[in-house]
Amino acid sequence: MRSLGRVGDEGRGLAPLDGGSRSLPPAFLDRVHRRRAVPDSAWFRPTIEWNRATGAAPELLDRAARIGTEGGVVVLTGQQVGLFGGPLYTLYKLLSAVALAEEIEGATGVPALPVFWVVGDDSDFGEVSSIWFPDATGRPQRVRDADEPEGGTLVGALPASRHEAHLFELAPHVRGHRHGEFVLGKMEAALAHASTWSDLHAALFHGALGARSALFLDGGSDAFLGAAGDWLGDAAKAPLADLLNRAVPAGEEPVLAPELGDRALFRIAKGRRDSVQDPREIDVAAMRAGGEFVAPNVVLRPLLQDHALPNVATICGPSEIRYRHQLGPLYQHLGVPEPLRPSRFSAVLLPDLDCAGSVDDGSYLSAGHDPAAFVDRRVEASLPDELFGEIRELRERVRGSIDRLEPALGEFDKSLPQLISSAAGKADYQFDRMLEGIKGKARHRLQQRCPALAGLADFVLPRQRPQERSLSWWTPFAAEGPEVVTPLLAAAKEHVMHSVVRSEERGGADDILVERSVFRLEGIGS
Repeated sequence: MRSLGRVGDEGRGLAPLDGGSRSLPPAFLDRVHRRRAVPDSAWFRPTIEWNRATGAAPELLDRAARIGTEGGVVVLTGQQVGLFGGPLYTLYKLLSAVALAEEIEGATGVPALPVFWVVGDDSDFGEVSSIWFPDATGRPQRVRDADEPEGGTLVGALPASRHEAHLFELAPHVRGHRHGEFVLGKMEAALAHASTWSDLHAALFHGALGARSALFLDGGSDAFLGAAGDWLGDAAKAPLADLLNRAVPAGEEPVLAPELGDRALFRIAKGRRDSVQDPREIDVAAMRAGGEFVAPNVVLRPLLQDHALPNVATICGPSEIRYRHQLGPLYQHLGVPEPLRPSRFSAVLLPDLDCAGSVDDGSYLSAGHDPAAFVDRRVEASLPDELFGEIRELRERVRGSIDRLEPALGEFDKSLPQLISSAAGKADYQFDRMLEGIKGKARHRLQQRCPALAGLADFVLPRQRPQERSLSWWTPFAAEGPEVVTPLLAAAKEHVMHSVVRSEERGGADDILVERSVFRLEGIGS
């Protein structure tokens, strides 16, 4: 795997950010020292043990234990559980948190732990029930769990064994890659030790990333929700709908509908969740005594995270930054410290396209922005210039002969120039067809020689969606093996450091960076 540079929204190549030479700004270091704390052991110790059971590396567990006794800070990110761990941007979020936590601890000596919040209490199964995994040529193949559970079922509590049949379905696509057996081995090992989808989510990332993983926290676990219930019950009695309105400029549509504040809690019982119509009437203690819990909706979840954790920064995607920005008045009202929100690292992965002829880094960058145009340019470059030149010359001779003939025909009869003009148009049309036919043959030959070129647009923009939102996060591991973590983590560090610096320069304001790193996967398409 080789880094090729970055592209912005307009496809321009961008200079390296050189994040390795940046220092964390003083304002951010102040945040770190102010936020240092010891999490509540009632849920933190069980969380550490859950990570131990799902295969977390000893180094990660040791850092978590230090924070549990000495105090420290966390860098938070998170996502719903998904089939085999979800899409690429899940990995990009996690690596961004790991990179920033490493920088914090190196700069301050304060124990800093990346924490991945598993939204195990989510019930939107359709959103997480499928993945797209590229075959050896780069064409994405869909694998889906079509067995829709009953509405309200917690996805994180579903049995991990549901993945087993889909692993059999996935295996042929994975085995076609250079490191496919590595990926299948990690998936099989995780399945052997996981009982639920939340378990499997943690086990998959621990298995692939080792010491470069994060501590996983299942926001739907009994231990955590039991400890968080009293705070949630009190927070839900605040005028949340009114507070949500305060951060919305006049005349603009809110990202979060204010009415979400009126139903900010779910009731969790027996592996399912149901909305609480009036959170002010709920008796958390009585529910807990009966084995039931309350869980937050999208309004209260960020505040619960920052109440429970000594969180100095939450790694967010663009949409998360926008909706979390609206929560500022809630943070102030509830007295919860608001973290910095650096944007997550983003990337475009490309197959090895050297089989398409000489491809320099600039061309690769353009393929990451507009793959269809890149393919067209490769086809044009493969055309036989001499043959095209002869056809164009013949076309010009025919046009010239018609132009010379037209006046003489007009002198003989005024109706004849129109006929010859019509014939000229038909000749042009046939010449166009001939040239397009040659291009079609050239495209077919080029794609036979370079199958990755035929599926390039599908690989970069599966179903016309961003690659990172569709392709499985295992894609770079299948192509390049476990060593792929090093270049991805380095790029994530550059990005997140740049985002932190920009945010603090603007007084802690949110910063959404739009550039994407571009990498060539030598294990796909070669």
